[in-house]
Amino acid sequence: MITLLVGCKTTGYCDFSLQKDGWMPTDNVPQQVLQISSFDRFWYSNAKGEYLVCPKRSSKYVCDGFHVFYVPTPEGYRQGDAIVCMT
Repeated sequence: MITLLVGCKTTGYCDFSLQKDGWMPTDNVPQQVLQISSFDRFWYSNAKGEYLVCPKRSSKYVCDGFHVFYVPTPEGYRQGDAIVCMT
């Protein structure tokens, strides 16, 4: 069997712990990030000014299966890694 992950940059563990790495829930997401995101569900930010979105989570600080990072640039923000859980 062959499995293709189109558009995936990185594979990672299931149930990514957000709190462990300093991610805090936020409702204050920059408009530019919202415009480039395909998802608008559970948003988090960290002290570096990065944003992360989880389309699904199992608890307030546990992201299930898939999450996308948005990182600051001199021009604004760009999408960083899209992490996909492989089970």
